Amino acid sequence: MGRIVDLVQQYTATTGTGPLTLGAAVPGFRTIAAAGIPDGTEVSYAIQDGTNRETDVGLVGGSGTTLTRGLRASSTGSLLNLTGNAVVGIAANAGDFELSARTSNSILNNYYYPHLAGVETATPVADRLYVFPFFFPLGFDFNRLGFVVGGTHSSSINVRVGIWNDRNTNASIGPGTLIFDSGTIATTGADVVHEATCSVNLSGLKWGGLIASGTTASLRAADYQQGLGAQFNQFFGITSPYGFSQQSIYRSVAFGALGNETSNTFTVSGGLAPCPFLRRV
Repeated sequence: MGRIVDLVQQYTATTGTGPLTLGAAVPGFRTIAAAGIPDGTEVSYAIQDGTNRETDVGLVGGSGTTLTRGLRASSTGSLLNLTGNAVVGIAANAGDFELSARTSNSILNNYYYPHLAGVETATPVADRLYVFPFFFPLGFDFNRLGFVVGGTHSSSINVRVGIWNDRNTNASIGPGTLIFDSGTIATTGADVVHEATCSVNLSGLKWGGLIASGTTASLRAADYQQGLGAQFNQFFGITSPYGFSQQSIYRSVAFGALGNETSNTFTVSGGLAPCPFLRRV
């Protein structure tokens, strides 16, 4: 479920079972940095060290010079104890194709929107950050992040929308490091679509969310019937970690610039909750 990019292979002098420090490109290939893959991106990788092999999804860091490791499969049954003479490349693994086959409609008409049907709306509580799990089986490029005002709008309120990495810990499920903050968007009327321009490639589990400065507008919502919880159950056989009928979590915070959420505590929201969408044009 990591991002896949063509013609990336590099040498690594890393020894042992820890994260990789990436070296020069193998002749005829390019480095992760040269491929323009930003830090924080998850990529599917394969390592060859002599006759041994390892594959999983790793997290790019160090301006494209480091890569974390996991263990989907290896020729030894465990993380390879690298000798310092290995080659690592971006390569699809079986998990990428399994998820792709089971989630073929997670991107609809260049939109990613947890609310797949209906017109339900929710009135946000002011100064409350609502976040939803967004899942991408492979790397998808998006350049718009937005929200939809419903039929109720009596005066202008401000909204910010954002995207976060997953905090990636079994001890605490929720958003982690910030990927994108839209900045302040002023709502202008009922039944209006508002979008911010972004440039993101998303793969795996991410979180999308929004916060409003007031309660005088209804915003498009996600719910049990059409929300991501239904997608998780239908396509992945996974029940929402916050209860199948509750598809958002929230925390109270003053309206302002979005930030990392790695250690903040969220509460399960009840009923409908406002939800952002992603789009590529």
